[in-house]
Amino acid sequence: MCCTAKHSRLLDERCCGPYRTKSNSRIWLPYRGSYKNYKKSKGLWIHFSGSYGRPYDPQDQSFVSATWINEILEQGYLVLSIAYDNRESVSKTCNTTTVYPNTTLVPKNTNNCAGDANEEVLTGIDKSPFRQTDLANSIDHRLKLLLIHLKENGFPLGDIDPNNVNWADIRVSGHSQGGNKTYYIAKFRGVKFACMLGAPFDVNDTVSPGAPNIADWFKVDIDKTPVSQMGEFVTTEDDNYGSFHGGTEYIGLRYGFEAAETTQAPYFNAAGESIDGHAASVADPKLKSLRAKVCFR
Repeated sequence: MCCTAKHSRLLDERCCGPYRTKSNSRIWLPYRGSYKNYKKSKGLWIHFSGSYGRPYDPQDQSFVSATWINEILEQGYLVLSIAYDNRESVSKTCNTTTVYPNTTLVPKNTNNCAGDANEEVLTGIDKSPFRQTDLANSIDHRLKLLLIHLKENGFPLGDIDPNNVNWADIRVSGHSQGGNKTYYIAKFRGVKFACMLGAPFDVNDTVSPGAPNIADWFKVDIDKTPVSQMGEFVTTEDDNYGSFHGGTEYIGLRYGFEAAETTQAPYFNAAGESIDGHAASVADPKLKSLRAKVCFR
C-alpha cells in the first residue's frame, strides 16, 4: 500500500479527502495501491522526495520516486510519502548568491543555519529567519493527520499512535533534500532504519565553521540511530558526489558495507527517459540491486 499526503496546491478532488487545520490550511490525503504485498511484520516506511518533488501529481497521475517506492512495496512495507516544505533547498536557504563579478554561493553568517532550517520544516517551530514553515505544514503535523486518517479508515498501522509517533518503529528513506531530512530524523529522533539516496550533505555557515566543511548539525550530539541501521547510495556522476561521499564517511558509514556507490552512466528512468546521475540513485531501475543491498538490511 502506498499513501501520499500533499498540500492543497495539488488538489485533486477525484481521489482525496480534505482535512482542514487550525491555521486554515488544507491537507489532502489521496491513496493508491493494494495490500497484495503487505506483510504486517514489515511495518511502516516513510519516504521523503527531494527539492520541489511532489509525492503525487494529479495532472499525469504519477508518483515521484515511483521506481524506488515500488521496490519498497515489493518488500512488503506500508509506504507513506509525505509532502513537506521542500520548495526551496536548504542550500538555497543558507547561501547568498552573488552575481558580480562571478555567480557564487556564499554561506550565510548565521550559526546552525542548516540545522535550524531542518528543525523548522520538521516541527513547524519558528527556528530560522529564512524559512516560513508553520505548524500546519510541518512534517510532524502532516504525518499526524495522515496517520489519523488512515487509522480511521482501517489501514494496518499496528501499534503506531498518530498522536505520539515513535520514530523508532518506522523505517525512513529520502532522496536529495529528502535524504538529508532522513538523516536529520535518524540522528535526532532515532528510527528503525534510515536510507539516504543522493545524500547526505548540508551546507556549512560562516560562524566558527571549523573542519570538515559540513553543516553544524552533522557535528553535534551522538546519532540516536546507529550506523548498523543506516544505508546510503550515490552515483559517482552525481554533481554533488564529493559532498555526499564525504558526508557519508563523516557519519561513519563504510562504502562496501553500509553504503554503496556506482559508475554506470548513461542513466534512464523506468519510462526510458535520460536522467542525470543525481536522479539515477532513486530512479534508474538497473540500480535496484544496489539500492536493495544498502537499504533492505
